[in-house]
Amino acid sequence: MTTTATKPVSQWAIVEQEKKRIMLNIKELQRDLIKASFKQHNGSGEYAEILEKLNQEREKIKLINKRFVNK
Repeated sequence: MTTTATKPVSQWAIVEQEKKRIMLNIKELQRDLIKASFKQHNGSGEYAEILEKLNQEREKIKLINKRFVNK
């Protein structure tokens, strides 16, 4: 027997797990960004690549939040 009350809760749990995974990714990218900032003077472009990945992960979080706030 499935109730309508349990579906949103389980769906919410899945979304929360995805957000946690993304936040861990962001934390790791921030560490990498700091490390790359010390090496930025060599012109490798690593800093810019990491910054782009970081911004993409932040955008994912914004989209998830926007999707569930508007429901």
